[in-house]
Amino acid sequence: MKQFTQFTLIFVLFAIGIPCRAEEMSSQEIVAKCFTLYRQTPSEREETQVTVIYEGGRTEQKAFTRWILFDPTGEDKVVIKFRKTDKNNLDEGLGLLISRHIGRKDDQWLKMPSLDKIRKIAIADSGKYFGGTDITFEDARQLVGERTQDFDYKILQSGAEGWEIEALPKTGTESGYGKRIFSIQPDFACTAVEYYDTRGELLKKQENRGIETQANGMWRAKVVVVTSSLLKRTTELTVTAREFRNVDASTFTQDFLLRKG
Repeated sequence: MKQFTQFTLIFVLFAIGIPCRAEEMSSQEIVAKCFTLYRQTPSEREETQVTVIYEGGRTEQKAFTRWILFDPTGEDKVVIKFRKTDKNNLDEGLGLLISRHIGRKDDQWLKMPSLDKIRKIAIADSGKYFGGTDITFEDARQLVGERTQDFDYKILQSGAEGWEIEALPKTGTESGYGKRIFSIQPDFACTAVEYYDTRGELLKKQENRGIETQANGMWRAKVVVVTSSLLKRTTELTVTAREFRNVDASTFTQDFLLRKG
């Protein structure tokens, strides 16, 4: 009877989805857990100060506001609008609207500062850089939630400090990268991402600094630093304000993208 009771308990725990120990998790489960915890809020608004540092020491300062709608089904929406700062108005009026989809290609629309209209971005342009930074259009949509069904993962290293996990796009997955390597802490926060081209050459490295973790496991970086080996420059993104609250649905529209201010 005792053996039957123990077996029944184990079966019930498995059936209701009690998480297995970290050392028993697959590479895909680790990455999925990382981004599931990242997405523990229905929506978010953040203000970011951008510093682009070129080889030789020249710098550019700019700023943008980002709004994110995390949809449980994966139909996420993102809006990024560059704004004027006290120091300059570089890229003021530049905007990006992202509408993610399940089972079909994502949509992205770009608003240029000098035009009062928007244009749709072709998938072929996803690898292009946005706003004079080292963030591509692909990065802008992918960093709010990894689509683990689109990639094959492999644990390269594991230990007390966490994991290094390689991500390769599956056949049919459109990506500007041949592979990426995630560095993930034991609490499942991602501390770094390396991006490689299809020949295996390092393109850039992203470092997530000043990570803060909330009680529900949701994590955020205070500063994101992207160093480009290809372009010989560095982009520093410093979050100066962040709110986890409901964002009006009208924010995630083309009309809002066209609106000044």
